Amino acid sequence: MIRPVRLSDAPALHILNRQELGYDIAPEKTQQQLAKLMADPQHIILVVEENDRVVGYVHAQLYETLYFEPLWNLMALAVDAHFQGRGLGRQLLTCLEAQARQSNIAGIRVNSGISRSGAHAFYQKCGYELRPDQKRFLKLL
Repeated sequence: MIRPVRLSDAPALHILNRQELGYDIAPEKTQQQLAKLMADPQHIILVVEENDRVVGYVHAQLYETLYFEPLWNLMALAVDAHFQGRGLGRQLLTCLEAQARQSNIAGIRVNSGISRSGAHAFYQKCGYELRPDQKRFLKLL
């Protein structure tokens, strides 16, 4: 079952972020950020449950510019490794895409780390086009 995230999902999201995405921030910080993002209408976070347990989630943020129609920027998509290969990631993306259409969002933008070849194949299998015409830059302050 796919549903909107609840604050009580924070511990499960913390585990998914650590185990599946490699991001290990303090559980309290995950809960604080989740509360903040849930209150922001420019964010959408959906979870997928199996047997009343959160086993995956998708998070997107509104991406608006002066040069293109609004998009959602995919911030995270994670499914517990024990539940991968069952179509749950695709279901999360399909639900996100349906929500985008209902909100007049033109599309979904995905950045994915160069080493995540499995994720790249997954996105392409789901109909996402590889755009090798950009490089991403980051400066931490």
